[in-house]
Amino acid sequence: MVDVTTTLKMCSTEPCGIQDLPYELLVEIFTYLEIDDLINNIPNVCKRWRDAANETRTWRHLIFCPDIKQDNGAIVKSLKKMPKLQDLVLKYMVDNDALYGILDNCPLLRSLYFCSYQPLSCEYLRSLSLRCVHIEELCLALDHNNYKNGLEQICQMPKLKRLTIVSEYDKLPLILKPIADGCRALTSIDLKVANLSSQELAYLMEQKAGQLEKLSMKCWCVGECALPYISVCRVLKELDIECDCVGKENSAGGLVLLRHMKSIQSLTLNFLSDGTFDSDEELERKIILNVFRDHGMSQLRELKIIEMLNYKQEIAETIARYCPLLKSVHFVEVPALTDDSVHSLSTLSQLECLSLRGTAITDDAIFYLHECKKLNFLDLSLCPEIKEAGMKKLMEFSNLRILMLDYCNILGFPFGEITSKLKHLRFLSVNNCMNMDWKGLSKLRSEGTLVRVR
Repeated sequence: MVDVTTTLKMCSTEPCGIQDLPYELLVEIFTYLEIDDLINNIPNVCKRWRDAANETRTWRHLIFCPDIKQDNGAIVKSLKKMPKLQDLVLKYMVDNDALYGILDNCPLLRSLYFCSYQPLSCEYLRSLSLRCVHIEELCLALDHNNYKNGLEQICQMPKLKRLTIVSEYDKLPLILKPIADGCRALTSIDLKVANLSSQELAYLMEQKAGQLEKLSMKCWCVGECALPYISVCRVLKELDIECDCVGKENSAGGLVLLRHMKSIQSLTLNFLSDGTFDSDEELERKIILNVFRDHGMSQLRELKIIEMLNYKQEIAETIARYCPLLKSVHFVEVPALTDDSVHSLSTLSQLECLSLRGTAITDDAIFYLHECKKLNFLDLSLCPEIKEAGMKKLMEFSNLRILMLDYCNILGFPFGEITSKLKHLRFLSVNNCMNMDWKGLSKLRSEGTLVRVR
């Protein structure tokens, strides 16, 4: 409830400061602070600020991600000051004191990410499921010591919606039956595992067919085409699959099933430069004929194609023609993609987000993209053939909010014109660029603009 007295003060002609702000507004402001300020400085100002800093709403978008310099004792000390923490990411391995510090101090956690080599005992996972009952998103690694019993424990989490499993143990296939029979709220699963049997995958898909909305698979030993099992998922909206999961023998028959999965709005096909299909020049033709042509996936809103070595121009032409609703297109590490492909993609009238990272495009591609009036995200990283003319043309993309030029030759990039011409730009990435205009970059940073530069 808004404090009426405070509101009347603000409406008066007398000067007012931050202490006169309504409590709700103070809480909203605190959501934009760094965690260090929120736990070490703000509580020391006054009781009102301490109460606002401890509101659950203040922490709803804050993520605690300790860096490698913080030892386990420092992590535990910080966790004790964060009883309302909801999102925790552990990029590095921690000891048992830190692990149990999570259980003792952060009962409201909604999202928890462990690093891929963090050992987790079944006892710990059981305690986690009992004491952090609000967890909706969990990422953890499983090994041969806990992969079966560990899954049985986490499947007891009543609110778990998004689960990521990392397992490099390849002697026994991952058992998915506990997930299939448990995890009643599960809507998203990401499998990064070394060994997965088709029987386990089939059972999981069958049990979750009516609730699974997002699936990501990076598995190396499925043994046969995974798509027939995935195709039973009636409400699947996002599919991210490595083409090793399709299976060389069944690629044509498997890929054609995508045409019948009309609920999919986001599709990622990762070909892996060292994968099964590097020498198969017919795979592109199969994708075009069996998936995209004749409006096979005309409902798509987002498409990502990653590390495709045998790319042909016909792919972009077909996608642009038969997927008119696409808003986001990513061609990442596709070295054969050239300006002609960009010319085709520029006909997508709804295009808002485009990544051409690691492609062979030149200045001509930038001129073609000028036709995409809704474009607000553009990634041109690792595109060394873009020269001065292309860099200057980017100043005409007035709707851009995010621009990424990492590892590019940015000779002639007019840093001084960004604030006047790219008025909506909020993030610019220029890591490891050639011919950097350091004076122009320093001036942009010193102007106090809304643009964050990396």
